[in-house]
Amino acid sequence: MAKIHLLSGPAVNEALQEAAVRQIFRYRLNPPTVGLLVAIGVLFFLGAGLMFFGPGLGGGYRLAFFVSLFMGMSFLSMAGFWSRFKDSHFIAISEDFFFVGKEDKAWRIDWTLITRETLDFESISMSRFRGKLTLNAAGQDVEIPLFTPFVFVEDIEGLMLEVLRRLDDDPEPTLKSEDPEDD
Repeated sequence: MAKIHLLSGPAVNEALQEAAVRQIFRYRLNPPTVGLLVAIGVLFFLGAGLMFFGPGLGGGYRLAFFVSLFMGMSFLSMAGFWSRFKDSHFIAISEDFFFVGKEDKAWRIDWTLITRETLDFESISMSRFRGKLTLNAAGQDVEIPLFTPFVFVEDIEGLMLEVLRRLDDDPEPTLKSEDPEDD
């Protein structure tokens, strides 16, 4: 069996059940920012409605109407995207595997591939707008999203504790001394 495998479709749920997942970390919406997306989208729709029913669509109002309509749809679809992201994406931990992805496409990674070097904590991608870990193992780059302004891992401390605990369980091998006096 491969140590890292990209699962798709029903294979994701089957692998989660076979691996006896002991903890699943879900994402949660950030209500103020998603609410702001919805509010701005509704305001643009109201503006389009005022232009349509107010002065009509003559002159420059036609362009403003279509721009407002487009902007309203854009902001509401962004809110919908993050709502679906929250519902479908997950990070799961079992005794043998680490899972990351969404319900229909997820990575199953053997814990032996996850080390301090492959997780590379020093190059963690963090900003005010996004946080993610990148796992570089077996020739694959697997992104582990932690937060955006719109969603975040519900129990990020618990996730990091589980990963770090697992890394501490597998100590790095010690090098044998090559000093001939030690023999």
